[in-house]
Amino acid sequence: MLPERIALDKIWGGVVLANRLGIDRSRLGETWDCFDRGPEASARILNHGGETLHAIVETSREALLGMALPDEFGRFPLMLKLLDATQRLSLQVHPDDELARSLDVGDTGKTEAWVVLEARKGAELVRGFHGSAERLVDAARHGRVEERMLDHVFAHRGDVIEIPPGTVHAVGAGYVLYEIQQNSDITLRLYDWGRVGDDGRPREVHLDAGLRAISRRSSAADTLTSGERRESEGVELLVRNACFELRRITLDRVRQLDLGGSCALVTPIAGAIRVGEVELGALTTGIVCAFAERVSIRPAGPMDTATVLVATPRVAVPSVE
Repeated sequence: MLPERIALDKIWGGVVLANRLGIDRSRLGETWDCFDRGPEASARILNHGGETLHAIVETSREALLGMALPDEFGRFPLMLKLLDATQRLSLQVHPDDELARSLDVGDTGKTEAWVVLEARKGAELVRGFHGSAERLVDAARHGRVEERMLDHVFAHRGDVIEIPPGTVHAVGAGYVLYEIQQNSDITLRLYDWGRVGDDGRPREVHLDAGLRAISRRSSAADTLTSGERRESEGVELLVRNACFELRRITLDRVRQLDLGGSCALVTPIAGAIRVGEVELGALTTGIVCAFAERVSIRPAGPMDTATVLVATPRVAVPSVE
């Protein structure tokens, strides 16, 4: 299935991703490449009569998801984005599911992971902080967050960064990222570097809720838990957590993707590929339904190799042969 992409301008966006995708935007911040925010805000499936992803979850859940489950709001469990950070994003944190319920915002918590697609020389991001959460939030409240309070990471093209709930983070200027996450649109903004929105006013911050989210973080959030692990020739397990798994596949021949009873989001990040009989260009996402069970993937176009990211809801373990 081919979900229709939507493009969103952001005050921190630019033209790098827009140029790669052939989109005429001057400050494209992110694209939503697979999303289901409910009946009125769900991706149309281009090769399924324009039916929405949400409608397919409702009417054909088992065929689509297999052993995976919709989220607690009956939606497709994952969301996939591409991000272009020409300017630095805000310092922020995401809640876990339990805190999201207590905040009563009608959404799940958010676990996410990034794969760096492009990184400008010297680009860095924030993942974590030094000192107490109370000290950081107090500094944010008084507009005096200092760089030395934050844990900076120089991430390069191909690097993988996992962001569990409760992890203070900020995407730095100069990155283009692939982002896979729980189906959630919650962001608790802590600090925005003195920036104002399009209305000329400072953007809203969420310091009390943010402090609660940070205080609930697990010890695993203090270290970079993601890393490449070779599962088989040309297949790396990048991330495995309670919500999803992410693999990177180097394609130089026809291979078989065994879905293991779940669905998969397949995104070539270098080169074009053919999934069964459907061709996907670079940075185009396709959904492989669980009922397919096993599907062939191979390079397509002028290149005889391709690099592919495959994200699956955390139920089954797909294998590639």
